[in-house]
Amino acid sequence: MCTGKCSKCIGITLFPLAACAIVSNILLYFPNGQVLQLSEITDLVWYFHGILGAGILMLLSVILAVLGFAGGAYCVVISSLGLIGGPLCDTGDGEYIYPFRNDTLEDNYLFNQTTWSICKEPENIILWNIVLFSILLAIGVIEAILCFIQVINGLTGFICGTCMRRRKVATGIWASWKSKRDQQNRNPTEMAIVGGRNIKVFIGLFTATATWVGGAYINGTAEIIYLPSKGLLWVQAPVGFALSLVIGGFFFVNPMRSKNYVTVMDPIQETYGNMMGSLLFIPPLLGEVFWFAAILASLGQARLISYLSGLGCFAMAIPSMLIGAVAASTDWNQTSYGLPSPFERGESAMILPLVLRYLCPAFISIAGLGAIAAAAMSSADSALLSAGSMFAHNIYRKILRKEATETEVLWAMRTSMLVFGAGAASLAFYSSSVYDLWFLSGELVYALLFPQLCCALFAPSTNTYGSAAGFLVGLLLRLLAGEPALSIPPAICYSACPLMNGTYSQLFPFKTFTMFVTWGTILAASHLAKVLFQRNLIPRTWDVCNIIGGTSTLIPLQQMEKQVGSPTIALEGNHD
Repeated sequence: MCTGKCSKCIGITLFPLAACAIVSNILLYFPNGQVLQLSEITDLVWYFHGILGAGILMLLSVILAVLGFAGGAYCVVISSLGLIGGPLCDTGDGEYIYPFRNDTLEDNYLFNQTTWSICKEPENIILWNIVLFSILLAIGVIEAILCFIQVINGLTGFICGTCMRRRKVATGIWASWKSKRDQQNRNPTEMAIVGGRNIKVFIGLFTATATWVGGAYINGTAEIIYLPSKGLLWVQAPVGFALSLVIGGFFFVNPMRSKNYVTVMDPIQETYGNMMGSLLFIPPLLGEVFWFAAILASLGQARLISYLSGLGCFAMAIPSMLIGAVAASTDWNQTSYGLPSPFERGESAMILPLVLRYLCPAFISIAGLGAIAAAAMSSADSALLSAGSMFAHNIYRKILRKEATETEVLWAMRTSMLVFGAGAASLAFYSSSVYDLWFLSGELVYALLFPQLCCALFAPSTNTYGSAAGFLVGLLLRLLAGEPALSIPPAICYSACPLMNGTYSQLFPFKTFTMFVTWGTILAASHLAKVLFQRNLIPRTWDVCNIIGGTSTLIPLQQMEKQVGSPTIALEGNHD
């Protein structure tokens, strides 16, 4: 078998094994399907050998086989210790102990089933542990062997070459040179914003998932699970983020890609004009700033990437949920953290790093905190790139300086990223909740911009007047509803608005209500304005947005590349 085919086979095998390892490790927290206190769960389970060793590290082994081998070996060691040492159980006196930890190898409970009756609670705990630790042991061995083969395979391919003939190698070198030359000929702004629209499925899947599953995602999910007043039912963002990726892939990818739009603001500016687009730039900008603040305290097979990223986004919330549940049931007085608890100290936003620090071994704490920092920075650069791209492409290039060169646009993007980052960092110090900032970043776009985008893409009869009316009505309703995260009291109290801890809590789904009102206002105001001008009930000379005399058309970026030789690039044209 050639090195290329070998790598492909190993990669296909590792994914289901990693998924099985994660599931098996999670089941060890619920012996016989029961929910126990932390002190009643076998200690070796907290080494996350299935979730981290044979799971996450194994998924990363696609990039680095040596890391996968280490993860598999780690899973084997912990699983072996778990099998030999036996489970933590109640022997009948109400105290949880390890009755088999001091057994010799000859007298080990594994070879003497009559000793299993010593454990009274949880029921069938010995069989539960043996089966799951054995599964993890087998998975660890298989994965370690596969990754070791991958290491040897890689070294062989590096030293001796792959199974390709020399002319194929030469073709590869030529293709690489041609790709670099094509990139030099491409528009540099487009390369910076959307990667030249040439991101492959595999890279795009992990990039999209990693962008959404950032520091705010994992910290915020653990925080909301931990808070006594919230819990599992309030974990809405992971579900919402996953659904948004799936819905976006189903409805929005094709119309956006077919017209070569670069940012989400392009179809809005094309339909409603640049000035209205600059006004509607505010909600996504604030969304990105709030998202970046929460982090601190693209388009190849785009539809497939959106679907798979939605599943990955939801799956990545499960470890954070478990950690939040662990923190909620922990007696912090028995840890070096002591009392009062994180909730009483106002440190709920830091619950995930606190669990890693005080409830896990030192090496797990180091690796986990490093992973949190990496996830935070991974999403931080995406948030800043998104905000900077929208400003440079939709505001600076199309409104402030239409004759700007590509280099100038890139520098405008970089400068705006610094400004937005500084503002977001200041906001991060102001707020005490990661989840509130994270949630706020999405709901601003949902309530104010989502209806505008839908109408721009799927309701071409709408116009600038409707867009402006919808934005103003939506913004007014949203501000009057208040926002506890920013200490803004509500001026409008919808039904079910109780006073809790000195703050009014809007239980009515006013954000969705605001979104639908905005949507309806855009459609109604657009139709009304068109009728009034067409019937001369309002003089056509007052039609400053020119919805009767012509329509505004945005020239896509791809077409602009063909005009590079002209002195200036016309960004907007009118036709009757």
